[in-house]
Amino acid sequence: MSIYITNGAPGSGKTTFEENVKAIVGDNCYILSTITPIKEAAKLFGWDGTKDLESRKFLSELKDLLTRYNNYPFNYICNKVKEIQSQYYGFSNFPTIFIDCREPQEIKKLCDALDAKSLLIRRASAENSETSNHADAEVLNYNYDIVIENDGDLRDFAYKAINFVKQERLYEQYKVSVNLFGEIEKE
Repeated sequence: MSIYITNGAPGSGKTTFEENVKAIVGDNCYILSTITPIKEAAKLFGWDGTKDLESRKFLSELKDLLTRYNNYPFNYICNKVKEIQSQYYGFSNFPTIFIDCREPQEIKKLCDALDAKSLLIRRASAENSETSNHADAEVLNYNYDIVIENDGDLRDFAYKAINFVKQERLYEQYKVSVNLFGEIEKE
């Protein structure tokens, strides 16, 4: 199993990269996030899904609170990974799992607990954006195992996902190509 704790400034291309990899490796690729249960809880308090600075600050503070209270985001992810692992017990075709996480101390805990690699997606224009919370501001405060530069167009970025799959020796379910719009297509 290959597990990657993924980070990057808002708008850096994390989701695009992960979705590109998923298009190559197929259904045995999972994308999780430590913020998912926080968003679900925030909706109970009136959060409408907006991703503005104030909302990002609210989500970050709520996550910090739940981390201090009972380590809920970390436990949520560990339980999700165990669920995925149980589906593949006895198979040689192990899954690829991406876990989005912003806080350096949480990245370290997840890497240690799950024997994962840390992955940073960098995009200069995203890193220069205004932040409203410590999690977004501390993206570069970690020594990542792998750094992917999102410094070209969508086609360039799609090819970086293809190279990542090859370099990491991930199981390729599909042979793929990249169309003119930078989208991965199955051949």
